[in-house]
Amino acid sequence: MTPSGDPTDQVQQLLRRELAALLDVVRSWGQARWEAAGRSATAAQLADELATLGYAAGAGSPAGVVPGRVRVHGLADQLTVLGRDLTDAGPDEASARAALRAIRAARAALVGAPAPGDAARAAGGGALSGGGA
Repeated sequence: MTPSGDPTDQVQQLLRRELAALLDVVRSWGQARWEAAGRSATAAQLADELATLGYAAGAGSPAGVVPGRVRVHGLADQLTVLGRDLTDAGPDEASARAALRAIRAARAALVGAPAPGDAARAAGGGALSGGGA
């Protein structure tokens, strides 16, 4: 995918990358890791946020429907599907930034590490360092 000068396209690309980075980490987790430190609750909250944002972006889910709770072995798959629904719907810039905030907060709670590129943004680099994304 070629970078675009459109801020919405840039935020959507960043959203895809950061979602993929989070999913790459949690896909291999077993039950014990998911159940530690409230991680499953954090993932469920992220699933709810992705579903709500996906609805707002036109992903096709009915209004007010929250994802069903799945067992821990299905959490990564649930986040994958909801994240893909959201990104495929092409959220506007505000919704994409809201999703980025939710993913970054979940990543910090789940793995305690910043998403790729956060260090550069914290140091003042990157075109998307402003705007609260």
